Amino acid sequence: MGVFKRLGLVLLFLIVVAAGISVTKRFLEVKKSPPIDRSKIRVRVFNGSGVKYQGRRTAMFLRSLGFDVWDIYDTKEGFKNTMVIEHTDPSLLNAKEVAKAIHYKRKIIKELDSLLYIDVTVIVGKDYKKFFPDTGL
Repeated sequence: MGVFKRLGLVLLFLIVVAAGISVTKRFLEVKKSPPIDRSKIRVRVFNGSGVKYQGRRTAMFLRSLGFDVWDIYDTKEGFKNTMVIEHTDPSLLNAKEVAKAIHYKRKIIKELDSLLYIDVTVIVGKDYKKFFPDTGL
């Protein structure tokens, strides 16, 4: 076999290997979902911490993270634990984004209601210091 034939075969082999690597890489790449626009996530805050103005502080904090906070309520009932509740997305996408932003690692509650204009409810519990900084309000 001549030098040029060997060189041609080696070159052909390298092209086939490179194409194979390229195709394999494309199939193995994990598709990243586009970033979520937090300004489109409508949030309602219930202050169940028993601490005056904590609902307002929480709302200010969530707004500083880019969320669209619509309502702030105080509840007479106290809540031991902070909770995140999804209302509109069966895959919990909105609530997961809120949970990620506040470092909430507990179970997200799913209470779907297609008539509700709110995507996520955050109930601020007595453990609020784990999730929300003191804003000095």
